[in-house]
Amino acid sequence: MSRTIGRQVFGACLLSTSRQIFSVYVGDLLDKYAIAPRLRVSDRNNGGMMFNPDRTPARGTCSIAAMAITVSALVAAVLAGPATAAVAVAPESGPWCVMVVGKSASADQPSPVEFQYCSTTSREDARSSLRSAAAPTSLGTRAIASSDLLMTWFRDANYGSPLTDIYGSAGTCDSAGYRLAPNYYWQTNLSSAAGYGQCNRARFTARSNTFAGTFILPVNNLGQTLNDNVGFINVYNRR
Repeated sequence: MSRTIGRQVFGACLLSTSRQIFSVYVGDLLDKYAIAPRLRVSDRNNGGMMFNPDRTPARGTCSIAAMAITVSALVAAVLAGPATAAVAVAPESGPWCVMVVGKSASADQPSPVEFQYCSTTSREDARSSLRSAAAPTSLGTRAIASSDLLMTWFRDANYGSPLTDIYGSAGTCDSAGYRLAPNYYWQTNLSSAAGYGQCNRARFTARSNTFAGTFILPVNNLGQTLNDNVGFINVYNRR
């Protein structure tokens, strides 16, 4: 028997056996709950949903093994229940950067950048640079702690990376906060941001300095005007 013929025979057997089992099952339910007498639908139309459960299949139509496989398949399908679609999650993409800023000398000056580092490996690798030998040289004697994380800039809406973590060498935000001047990349790519510690507000100013918007952090989308168009950020605490 060729593979094609074998598949056709098995397919016919599978369909026939499945219909018989389904018919008996439905018939039993109808009898049990007295909904209606057992249905008797002939298979002459080759398309009916149920077949006469009292009809005995012709000998040789399906082997016992094939029927066993069919029953096993049906039971497995019932036990498995409806299929659940897998949720695709986009992996993070680098680079991942850290930047440490200090307090600005005056209200009209940006906070000075004291240290920055980017990694093509991972976010944790970038953060570990704060504990490297190069960091104390730039930052003096004060070690940067995880509680000094002010905010994170994300390239994509809904916090999609690449990203930059911003730390404050003077600690978390107060009411004055930190005044951040993004580089050209972030001026033209910033779409969402998160705040940490006491940094719960941020005012984003457009590159043209003609529009600004204040957001409660985190903000998953800066909106049409500020998306990829940020010239200045004031991140601060507001009770």
